[in-house]
Amino acid sequence: MRKPKQKKQNQKEKTPRPIFELTSRVTLFFFMILIVLIILYVAGNYQQFIDANQRLILYTSAIVSALLFLFATAGFVESIGLIIVTGKENFPWFYILLFFLTMIFSAAVLVILRVISFLSNGL
Repeated sequence: MRKPKQKKQNQKEKTPRPIFELTSRVTLFFFMILIVLIILYVAGNYQQFIDANQRLILYTSAIVSALLFLFATAGFVESIGLIIVTGKENFPWFYILLFFLTMIFSAAVLVILRVISFLSNGL
């Protein structure tokens, strides 16, 4: 009877923590919203949206990008913490890489969006 209990315990250790799962899903949500807003901004340039609408899309994209950076940083720190706590063999290492690349992407997009916003407001 002990073997099934050990198997359940091993499976429980390999499942991600609820806060880590929530952080991962929120990061994915903000990433998808940011992609949609960027596509909307590019389409708005071709469709000749009103300037106020374009600035609103830029401002919203910058906020979403900053939130994405915040949650990707939290996920990166959580990944490192979970690797230290659970051990190296129990945690997929690609989470660290994924969160790190998301941090770099969101920071770069935030800088680009703020430069575009600065240039669109006029020098």
